[in-house]
Amino acid sequence: MFCECGRIRPLALSALLFSFPLPSLYFSPLRYRPHGIGNWSGHIPFACDLIASLRPSVFVELGTHLGESYFAFCQAIAEGRTQCKAYAVDIWQGDLHTGAYGDEVFDEVAAYNRYRYSEFSQLLRMFFDEAIGRFEPESIDLLHIDGLHTYEAVRRDFDTWWPRVRPGGIVLLHDTFERNADFGVWKLLSELSENFPTREFDHSNGLGVVLKRGGRPVEGLLSALFAEERNCFDGAKRYYEICANHLEHRFWSERRKQPANWDITTQLFWRSEGEDFSELKSVRSSRMITAERSQLRLAVPPASSPPIELRLDLADCPAFFEVNAITVRGASEEVVWSLAISDDKARDLRSCGLKVVATGEGTGLLVLDAPASASFLLPTPESTVRSLQAGGELILETTGLTPQGFVAKLSSALEGQLIRQHTSLSQAFNHAESLAIERLQQLGQYDSALTEAQRIVSTQHEEFKLELNSIADKLKQSEDLVSALRSRESSLAGELDQVRATLVERELELMDLNHRLGEIESSFAWRAVRSLTRLRARTKP
Repeated sequence: MFCECGRIRPLALSALLFSFPLPSLYFSPLRYRPHGIGNWSGHIPFACDLIASLRPSVFVELGTHLGESYFAFCQAIAEGRTQCKAYAVDIWQGDLHTGAYGDEVFDEVAAYNRYRYSEFSQLLRMFFDEAIGRFEPESIDLLHIDGLHTYEAVRRDFDTWWPRVRPGGIVLLHDTFERNADFGVWKLLSELSENFPTREFDHSNGLGVVLKRGGRPVEGLLSALFAEERNCFDGAKRYYEICANHLEHRFWSERRKQPANWDITTQLFWRSEGEDFSELKSVRSSRMITAERSQLRLAVPPASSPPIELRLDLADCPAFFEVNAITVRGASEEVVWSLAISDDKARDLRSCGLKVVATGEGTGLLVLDAPASASFLLPTPESTVRSLQAGGELILETTGLTPQGFVAKLSSALEGQLIRQHTSLSQAFNHAESLAIERLQQLGQYDSALTEAQRIVSTQHEEFKLELNSIADKLKQSEDLVSALRSRESSLAGELDQVRATLVERELELMDLNHRLGEIESSFAWRAVRSLTRLRARTKP
């Protein structure tokens, strides 16, 4: 069967696969990559063949979301005329990995189910633990587990529902090849492989197949999957990878005929004080945007603490589209914030992390480089965001564009910006030119004033020099006069000393005269007294 290089020979592969019916050869899924989400799309051919081979009486899916896998099984049941009851169990509110979403998802799935498969299919909108009571032990032929993908959650789902699977039944585990973040399905499958027959498909995020021993003999496709020779499963694995690639190629070939249609997922996050953005506080919606302007509503539930910041992720994959309007409404549907389309707003949004260009017609903002640069913080005042504590919603209006249309609009917008910039630059140049002429005239006036000032300074300088020379002469004369005065002062000082000496001599002479006069006066007085005494003596009787 195998060549030396280990690859399956084409004839051996054909003998292996065509030994039992393979409806996947002509199966055309009616619901493929809904809203652009195709995590399970590659396993649709296997689901079709598994229904044909197992022909289950009861099929149960845990975790349905948009219903791509569930309705693939339902389509295979209907087209194969299998007598089977199908049940989808989900709360249709989202979880840590899918993000939260509104009732519109369940409404869409329920409407699709009513229209196509209501005769044998039933949607059970409840938690997994609530639904298990509806099923008897060993009553389920095919169980598909695709709920929360943490190890603890998927381990609990498997252990809880395993007794409900009949011997010879099959359990499918999706996302076994996904090992990012806290995904743990791969770990569970590894543990189960030690005790049960298991197989794993690697494409489309991985799909684990677990066989419950006992019951009816393994036939058809299951005999190839669980054959002792691993080569049989390797051939089937390669076949379903080719089928998955074929469906993908056909899908995108059809989509290229509608180049303005884009499947995107938009997600709104909010956070309170001291928190980071997380999936638990977010709501997302997957949809197709077309050339017709469409509206998306993302509900913000009431919260115990007021949000302080909003983050909007416009798209999760490459797409060409324009944002026509963003409106935030409060719990009473009052508009608390809206985005006006303009070049100024485009600049504001670019500062918040969103790469956009305002269209020339002013009808929208062209989103560049989605999804890498399609996430941004809404430039809303904190007080506005806090008002959403009671609940509210964000309304986003968008229009899908073809690549050619996007380029044309972008070229027009950039051309308009260039024209506006050119006009602005021309006006600025003309203004600058007028200012330059005015400044030149002022400079001419300043030059004349400077020349006159220089002349006045030169004249005053000459006059100052003459005056300075005159002052110098007068200073010289003053110095000579001072010198003469100092000589005269010296002479007068000598004369003064002589006068002082003469005065001293005169004072001494005067003192001598005064002494002599005193002596004379004393002698005269004595003589006078004696004469008077004598006179008196003579005159007495």
